Amino acid sequence: MKLKKQLHILLIEDDEIDAMTFKRAMQNLGIDKPLHVISSCSDALDLLEKELIPKPFVIVLDLNIPGLNGIEFLKAIRSTEINRFAPVVVLTTSSQEKDKSDAYLYHVSGYFIKQLKYDDFINQLNIINNYWDMCEFPN
Repeated sequence: MKLKKQLHILLIEDDEIDAMTFKRAMQNLGIDKPLHVISSCSDALDLLEKELIPKPFVIVLDLNIPGLNGIEFLKAIRSTEINRFAPVVVLTTSSQEKDKSDAYLYHVSGYFIKQLKYDDFINQLNIINNYWDMCEFPN
């Protein structure tokens, strides 16, 4: 990936296997950006608001998380000045139209259904990576 080293990825994912799959796929694709994995939307929101982790250049969000769910997380970060415009990509198992429309209501940059086959997941992550690789970011 051609992006600057200081650009971090935040993965909000409560399923340990999915988080490990994401990490392994990043390694297979040669994505060497620092990855922070947080299993709770409320913990992620707290860490972001208190700036206890580096500001991510992209947040990859699962919607189906117990407690504060992904849609509630989106609503919360869009109401804060510091994270109002944080780029968020939804990567979830939910194909529900309501989840899709709610996510886009809160200005997600993309909505992807998790692929079950690892090779398909790799291809999907590569598409997401290529998009962010081509984006221009302010310094």
